[in-house]
Amino acid sequence: MPNPDNVYTAKSLVDENILLEVPIYQRLFVWDEVQILTLLDDIYDAYQKKNPNYYIGIVTVVDHRETDAPPRWELVDGQQRLTFLTLLGTQVKWDAFIASTEGASVPRINYVGRNKDQDCIKALRAGRPDACMNPNLLRFLKCYEEFQEKHRADDLSGFADYAYSKTAFLVSKLFPGYSPFELNTYFEKLNSTGRQLEPEELVKGLYFSSRAAEWNTLCEFSNPCSSQGFDTNALAPEAASSIRTILESDLAERNAKLLEEPAAVSQPKSSVRSILSLPVFLLHVLSLLREGGVEMNPRKLVQIFKDHAPRTEDEKNQFMKHMRQYREWLDKNIVHHTEAGLEFWRDMNEETEETTTDRKSLRQFQSMLAVSSSEQQRWVLEAYRNASGKNLGDADFLTQLKGEDRARNPVDDADAFKAALRYPAINRYWFWRLDYILWELYQNSPASDLFSGLESGEKAAISAYRFKANRSIEHVHPQTSTEPWAEEDLHAFGNLAMISASFNSTQSNDGVGTKFGRVKDQIANRGALESIKMLLMFKAADRSEANWSEETANMHGAAMVARLLEAFCHHSANQ
Repeated sequence: MPNPDNVYTAKSLVDENILLEVPIYQRLFVWDEVQILTLLDDIYDAYQKKNPNYYIGIVTVVDHRETDAPPRWELVDGQQRLTFLTLLGTQVKWDAFIASTEGASVPRINYVGRNKDQDCIKALRAGRPDACMNPNLLRFLKCYEEFQEKHRADDLSGFADYAYSKTAFLVSKLFPGYSPFELNTYFEKLNSTGRQLEPEELVKGLYFSSRAAEWNTLCEFSNPCSSQGFDTNALAPEAASSIRTILESDLAERNAKLLEEPAAVSQPKSSVRSILSLPVFLLHVLSLLREGGVEMNPRKLVQIFKDHAPRTEDEKNQFMKHMRQYREWLDKNIVHHTEAGLEFWRDMNEETEETTTDRKSLRQFQSMLAVSSSEQQRWVLEAYRNASGKNLGDADFLTQLKGEDRARNPVDDADAFKAALRYPAINRYWFWRLDYILWELYQNSPASDLFSGLESGEKAAISAYRFKANRSIEHVHPQTSTEPWAEEDLHAFGNLAMISASFNSTQSNDGVGTKFGRVKDQIANRGALESIKMLLMFKAADRSEANWSEETANMHGAAMVARLLEAFCHHSANQ
């Protein structure tokens, strides 16, 4: 029976009469009670929710089906999970799974060199646990009895049927011909925890298992792709899946130790991460392959790939080519999250005098786009498509991004635009966009009247301003006040600023003077700003609560709206 997606269950192994063999170099079953009970409960929960499948991971095998009859797989990784299913089968009467169709004497899983353990499984199947001397296998029996007690009021036959036909695993097939040492070393480097796969792991296993090495490199964002020592030229599928390629990623002396102890879990090389989540990155690449585009919903990643995934080898090669090119472009041209804020890879070290004004402006504009955009970050994909094949400098790329931004946020009618900048209907994007305009204006024209009268620390705070995902809209004159404003003025753009939720909770319904005081304290203590706009509100009131009036707020609002209209209706090259 063809299985193009390489998704298997206990039932499909029986249907295809596939025999499994666990080599002697592997440990048998070592899961503890927590692992066993967790997986039993997770499968039961999936059964109760009627999930289409419950995935327990990727099983790696050497496929001997071309030479052996009946077909045989040598298990390289995944035997803990398949032994779990075997032990479950002994308790819920999966007779055809425990013993193959070749006869009751031929087990579905053959544990090479472990006849006593093989007999123990038979004893558990026959209801004779006293004949089993392996405490690890008896541990499963104890856990299953606890699981039964927990669900004694339920009909577990439905659970057994679900586990038999819906507990699924992806099969990654290797070519025969590797030495036992190579297979053992590979086995020790893999993770066999039995956890539910992440959606991106499912996609990899379903469609790109033969290209796992290249895939893993391109999906690791903690270092630039080029610095990971990976040849980004096109790879043949056989090369991408080669165990030798994986083994050579470690030092030889480390490989020698793998026979003695499991590999430690690798730690991230840095705290840097892409502004694209991994599911979004994969959807962007899929959209490049499917030129008509695909739905950008990371929570539906598996279904979207099911509908649009590359099927032929040529399409898979094209997908991987897009993936390499897009990843390399992201590393070179798009800011990343770092502990210090959003930065380009090329500027990860301390900013120097050599960092150009254009580079700073490009970083700031991209940071503004990143924090003001939804998780799909569509602007990145749009920028890539428009910049493809071009070798743009920082200034030209910034001009492109600004043009795309104006097209996404058209301002066709000034009066309608002003009316839309009112609470609560205002789009938060306009606060971020205004702060970029103000920051850029200060870089280019620090002597502008807009900044006259600012103290040196305040000017330094504007220059050092970094965009953050602040989303809390603050009324400077509070909504609850002993001196209420007219609603038209209270909710107007001139009385609004956008700050962090924590800063907003601190402000609460405090008076204007207290709020302005906190702005001053932030600058004095940390040299930081929540909002450039709010600093200019502080300046407009001459730093005095008494001067923050409806008239002052409206004058400030009109000046800010004029800056936005100038950028979007009468823009120049530097806007």
